[in-house]
Amino acid sequence: MRPLVAILLIAACGGEAKKAPAPARPDALRAAAAGRTVVARVNGEPVYDDCVARQASAGKDLRAALDDCVAFELLAQEALRRGYLAAPEVAEAGRREMVRSLIAAEFTPTLDDPSDIPAADIKWLWDSQLESSYNKPERRRATYCRVGVKKKTPRGGDRDLKGKAYAEQIHRAMQGLTFTPELLALTCNLASGGRKVRTTTSETEPFAANGGYSGGRYAREFAGAAFSIDKIGHVSEPTRTEWGWDIVLLTDIRPPETTSFADAEPEIREMLLRSPSTAEYRVKKFLAWFQRYASRAHIELHPEALPDERALVAGKAN
Repeated sequence: MRPLVAILLIAACGGEAKKAPAPARPDALRAAAAGRTVVARVNGEPVYDDCVARQASAGKDLRAALDDCVAFELLAQEALRRGYLAAPEVAEAGRREMVRSLIAAEFTPTLDDPSDIPAADIKWLWDSQLESSYNKPERRRATYCRVGVKKKTPRGGDRDLKGKAYAEQIHRAMQGLTFTPELLALTCNLASGGRKVRTTTSETEPFAANGGYSGGRYAREFAGAAFSIDKIGHVSEPTRTEWGWDIVLLTDIRPPETTSFADAEPEIREMLLRSPSTAEYRVKKFLAWFQRYASRAHIELHPEALPDERALVAGKAN
């Protein structure tokens, strides 16, 4: 005998064995029998094949699934006999299940397959946001060493020209060499003759010739210097940016990317249907469906009757 069934029988048979009367079961608690097959009876009440199928879908064998359904029916009858059907929490659970069933029957089929996404939604998203993500110009990564110049220093003035001269001295020491970011930093420091320069081995994020395809985060002068370089590992001429005189090292070239709307559409549909990043889209779809019912309803709100927030916090603490 299965352990779960044995425990249930022991609990049900304490004391003198008596045949339990069949409980009166409200019709509202039992789904219609049409199209369903009786696979067991408990005190005369049927257990159907769809219950066994649900249990078996969790990985149980058919006999174990049947035992679970019989046990559930036995407990349901006992709960009914004791009057649990009238308990407020039972009624509320029933209401929640009705809501889930309504959503599953009416809303879920409208948004459970990529083909359910309206073409107009995809086209709007493509035109307003995604086309630039799928179609990118050539992008580059770079790093630099810098002879700093204070921001308010006039361009072409003595201090500015002195900074340029330092940068040109460093650049001359780099001729004909191929660099990594680490070698660039070392060479800049050695070639500066003890003068203060800023060096870094950190590479920028990819950017385009106009200063940045995703918001122009890089100065045009810096981007222009990076795009003037013909080969990865080579450096630019000293270039004046708002921070000083930069010698830019090209570290990576990413070729242009081109994707048509037709090619991107299947991926966009899948993204709107399943990606966590597009959850807001699905919520809006649900709210639009819900609004059909809300617009026909008479709803009254009584915020003055809400419990005090401090009382709620105190209740949770207890």
